[in-house]
Amino acid sequence: MAFSTDDAINVFGTQNELTTSASSVASDAFSVIADTGTWTNDADAMEAAVTFSGTLGSSSAAGKSIDLYARKMNVANTSDDDLEPNGDFKQTYLGSFALDVGTIQLLTIDIPLPNYKTSSEYDFYIQNGSGQSLNAAWELWITPKGVGPKT
Repeated sequence: MAFSTDDAINVFGTQNELTTSASSVASDAFSVIADTGTWTNDADAMEAAVTFSGTLGSSSAAGKSIDLYARKMNVANTSDDDLEPNGDFKQTYLGSFALDVGTIQLLTIDIPLPNYKTSSEYDFYIQNGSGQSLNAAWELWITPKGVGPKT
């Protein structure tokens, strides 16, 4: 069945790379602040598609995951940020990239965006739950999503 004019469909914003200079991430560890840059949700989108691309040090077992977290930035003013995620407090969990067997992974998930103001700002972190080291130069890409009329 084809969509008719004005039917509700997904609309997509501009895809942005989140990673700046990703370093290796040990098993069960978090990425560090230098791995990603701050992303601003200029569209005030309520959700996004996030793509992870990376290579594990050795083959992963199915059922393991790379987990995605957000750190809210400039919450009340320009210096009021959430703490960096760590093993005690992981910040805002957004979703998991379920890994397939193998070393090379290219995965996309849909996530909710925890907006707290117009043009909310986030730093994104991953926690490597693969059971293997994650090689440097992994990448995260984000594409804001919404619903709009088919034209």
